[in-house]
Amino acid sequence: MSQKAALQTQALCVFRWSYPIFYMFDRAMAYCCRTESQPITDSDIQQYGAKVFSEKMFFRERRREMIFDQRHKDCHSCWSIEDSGVKSPRLEDFFTTQLRKVGEVRPQENLTEFLRRSRDRLVSGQIDDSLLTTAAVDILEIVLSNACGFKCVYCNEFYSSSWAAEKRAAQRLHANYRDKSRDPQLEALFYEWVEANARDLVKRLGYIGGEPIAIEAFYESLERMREIFEKVPARARKPELCITTNLCPPDQQFERFTQMIPKMETRFRWVVQVSMESLGPRAEYIRYGTNWPKLERNLHRLLRDFPNVEVVILPTLNLLALPSLPEFLSYLRDLHRQYGCSLELVQNMVTLPRALSPLSAPKEFAVPLRRSIAMLTEWAEELAPVAQFDQPSENEVVLRSRMQASHWRSYAKYLDGVAQRIEMNPSANAASPTGNSHDQQLQLWRELRQELEFWDLRRGTSAVKAIPELAEIWRVAQDGRRSMESGADKGANR
Repeated sequence: MSQKAALQTQALCVFRWSYPIFYMFDRAMAYCCRTESQPITDSDIQQYGAKVFSEKMFFRERRREMIFDQRHKDCHSCWSIEDSGVKSPRLEDFFTTQLRKVGEVRPQENLTEFLRRSRDRLVSGQIDDSLLTTAAVDILEIVLSNACGFKCVYCNEFYSSSWAAEKRAAQRLHANYRDKSRDPQLEALFYEWVEANARDLVKRLGYIGGEPIAIEAFYESLERMREIFEKVPARARKPELCITTNLCPPDQQFERFTQMIPKMETRFRWVVQVSMESLGPRAEYIRYGTNWPKLERNLHRLLRDFPNVEVVILPTLNLLALPSLPEFLSYLRDLHRQYGCSLELVQNMVTLPRALSPLSAPKEFAVPLRRSIAMLTEWAEELAPVAQFDQPSENEVVLRSRMQASHWRSYAKYLDGVAQRIEMNPSANAASPTGNSHDQQLQLWRELRQELEFWDLRRGTSAVKAIPELAEIWRVAQDGRRSMESGADKGANR
């Protein structure tokens, strides 16, 4: 089985060139979903026109830094993961392949040779070089409005209108939050740029929200993209049309979405990325707003009635979801067996807020991860033994089994890195834990308890009732707070 090559650099990532994101309702742009969006100003439009989506100075500067292997805080999400000893989503090994498509990497040139030549070329501080202004688009993502009925614990007002409404009512709205609006002029420039720079290269066109299925602009954009792509012959290998969805929109909107599926299939291959990482009442707490029976019904309908739609599972790994991860994975295995489909698991985790990150969990929470790893490894071996994996075959069942086995093994490897990191954390059951590491961990657990209890009180929910494994963390957080208060009192009385 092929494995990704070890990273050769500290900072280089192809996403700075290949993964543009247009924030339709925010007049903003980013490269990679883990970086902050950059505003597109009127002066930017005057200076660059439609090229603003690839040539804005901020993006040039960040690309130059990466060529010289320099980190920038804009990519803090990946740096924090890597510095914790876990493999981040940073993608280096695809770099030369993608940049070769736009002529920036020479035929047969490897990464080391390319970097040496490029650094010699850019050493004098050039910022207008084609290497810094080009966009080698592989993934193109459109962020629609934040219209969404969910209030996932790890989400915020920028991606959920429901969060925005509740935080406004609680007077906890982020100072930088602004209500969403569209700019028809900028949208026209964006589609002009897509036609000139992205249409012939892009492999995945993605939509996120909010909840795309419930947003009118999603359907308008689909029609516009269909016009653009129908101007050229259909590719032998169609680009993916991917939406990230909670699968719980109003029923009328879900029906409208299913009617769009055949309309877009002439030019695209549908991928539906379902955001979920837990089941039943746990899911309804972690992803507040989930209607579990509706989610299940819509998920089964996609798998049953739309065989040409690839369903991908997007678990956002977070502290609250870890205890029930084995049950969640068993549920996915049952779906795979029932429908005979391949279910990829996207590697994704919460990094902010830190208190909700899986890397902040007590070491006991590594136990369900180890169970999950053992299960995934066993399932993969049952489907496609390692010893037979690379043997030639044209049997469709064998090839599908190998694909799913590859998904299981890949996710098991990812979880192993997460588990190793959690096993280094303090235990929530320690009798009298001490040290800086535990103090920092205790502070995170206190923050977690305070935040969840604040919203529980407003909603009439209970984190511990939904996720009983939190009880020990709650106890330790409470004891730690009392201990700190007692210490402060003693200090004041001296």
